[in-house]
Amino acid sequence: MKRTYVIGLIMLVLATLAACGGKGGGDSAGSAALTLSFSKPLALADGSDAVTVLAEVKTLDGAAVADGTSVAFSAANSTGPLTTSTAATTGGIASISLNHAPVAGGSKQTVTVTASALGASTSGEVRFINQPATADVFIGFDQAVTNLAGLQFNLNSTGGAAFDNDAQNIKAINNAEGSLTIVVGNFIAASNSTAIGLGNAGASGIDTGTAPIIKVTYAVSAGLPQFSVDLTAGTFSAVADEAGSAVTPAVTAANLVVTVKYDTEN
Repeated sequence: MKRTYVIGLIMLVLATLAACGGKGGGDSAGSAALTLSFSKPLALADGSDAVTVLAEVKTLDGAAVADGTSVAFSAANSTGPLTTSTAATTGGIASISLNHAPVAGGSKQTVTVTASALGASTSGEVRFINQPATADVFIGFDQAVTNLAGLQFNLNSTGGAAFDNDAQNIKAINNAEGSLTIVVGNFIAASNSTAIGLGNAGASGIDTGTAPIIKVTYAVSAGLPQFSVDLTAGTFSAVADEAGSAVTPAVTAANLVVTVKYDTEN
């Protein structure tokens, strides 16, 4: 009797977990579990910048559904057409794409996409913004760094960013801000990258904290440029303070975090 009770309890727990669905827009109503994901969370509202929508469909025991399973898609609050309202699965995944016309009477639009299959349904959101004129790029570390007196790295950008090196807007912010800190940048048009250097004259350097320490503002002429730190060997250095203390913890270019805010997101 005790063994039967334990087995029954395990089956109940497993069934409860399955009913919770996956993360990020998952649902397991009906006879399937659906998970919705997007190729990117933000796209340009210009009628052509497309976001790929992926619906992963599994049976309740975690296996991919049969190829050819039909998935229905809909998009609320969108003036952009879906490539199709239904798509068949291959390897458990069905995909469509979505774009958006310029947002009238505003600068941004959040679109709710819903996918349904085998009695299950789930939704997720993607944002579209009108053509931005500026992009504020914030750079910081993914952890607090102490004794930092110098920093050098390259910030790469995709095509579509216009930057006037003679009137650049680059500055130290948060824990790096102050009269003892200087930050400079040199935009290299041929490679769409900016060589950035930061120096601090304080005896103990900077305790960066986890908030961004550098802000760069770009003028955007077209498109929706993306920004990332160059991970190529030899392009990054972090220098300790004059007292000789080590930069703690030791960091690499991979520890730099880049976030971007476009003016049309406001």
